[in-house]
Amino acid sequence: RVAEEAWGGLRLVPVVFWYDSTHITSVRQYRELVFGPAEPYRPGNFVEETFGVRQRQDIMSTGMAAHAKYGTYHCVSYGR
Repeated sequence: RVAEEAWGGLRLVPVVFWYDSTHITSVRQYRELVFGPAEPYRPGNFVEETFGVRQRQDIMSTGMAAHAKYGTYHCVSYGR
């Protein structure tokens, strides 16, 4: 199960699969992980059908501790 986390006043829920437009992550994560040298991404591929599948398989097989390297979240709410 995923557990809600709080970061800087935001309520976030870890995402175990890469969604193309419904996630929060850093530019660093894109550069180093999604499009990094160890990732076999090619222009024209869909990130959710390549990287996203591998992300989900990793988290499902090794547990939520693996999520930290992906850093993807849904924002539950924002504000004070």
